[in-house]
Amino acid sequence: MDAGHRSFTRYLVLCAAVTVTVPLTSSCQPLEPTVKACDLSVDKPHVSSGLKKKGILGVDAKVRVECDVAPESHIVTIQLKREVSHRWVVLETVEDSRLPRPGKRETYQINYAGCVPGAWRAIAQARGSLRGKAFNFAAESDASIGKEECTL
Repeated sequence: MDAGHRSFTRYLVLCAAVTVTVPLTSSCQPLEPTVKACDLSVDKPHVSSGLKKKGILGVDAKVRVECDVAPESHIVTIQLKREVSHRWVVLETVEDSRLPRPGKRETYQINYAGCVPGAWRAIAQARGSLRGKAFNFAAESDASIGKEECTL
């Protein structure tokens, strides 16, 4: 998949690495924060090829999350929007609270039953907490769906 196909965001949560040492000498060692992060990527909205094979037209988008460490809580909200008269109209919203496992990519999907040519946008928001620190990040991806794509 080419780099232009997905929107990519890496959200970082700083976790302080605290070390307690008995002061045996007068020298101090600086504390270095350990950075833990999750990757959030949004595919461009597209006509679902799986549904099209079944004679159904629909638009979908996938969101992928991969974390270095498992968050305590993690909620992904995805919206599929279409531009109507220069305004973005929400056509579908889904929310998923599956926790991403460390090193394993979790895939979330949104589907809209219908196909209208024009500008489409998928927006994903990931919120939750990691090591006691709250996070809230978003990414989006736009696509233009042509008239020929909305034909069986």
